[in-house]
Amino acid sequence: TITNNGTASGFATTPVVGTSGFLAHGDGSTNQTISGAHAWTTITTFGTERYDIANNFASNTFTAPADGKYFFSTSLTFDSVSGNFLKVRINPSGFTNPSDVSSNGTDGLDGNGQKSLGLSYIIDMTSGQTADVQVYTSVSSLDIKASNHSFFCGMRIA
Repeated sequence: TITNNGTASGFATTPVVGTSGFLAHGDGSTNQTISGAHAWTTITTFGTERYDIANNFASNTFTAPADGKYFFSTSLTFDSVSGNFLKVRINPSGFTNPSDVSSNGTDGLDGNGQKSLGLSYIIDMTSGQTADVQVYTSVSSLDIKASNHSFFCGMRIA
């Protein structure tokens, strides 16, 4: 409703699709070392934000501003992986089965001992729910390159 005096009412307060999104990647300075085999580790190398519409990404974690469907994508570049088992997942808080949003890999080295592994996924989220990226490996120590080739991005799509 818009009245003659310029006041308006009845408009939705839920963020509009496309008004929440982010792209973060490594800052190029410090690789993250994953220590400890056979455990999920949260990735903390996303030190550079290309963009963060509505400021919903902080400390390597996205917080949903409203209920809806969110598209996420991530890719990590690992150093010196030589035949190790790797898994990457997008990990939404309160999700009953995070393994449903994971990607596995064991080969595909680029000749320099580096491997990239990533995935994209659409997740139903509620307002305030968070999502981050985690990795699982079969070795006791592994480095994730802190370059712009390791990234995490997402946006609200519905």
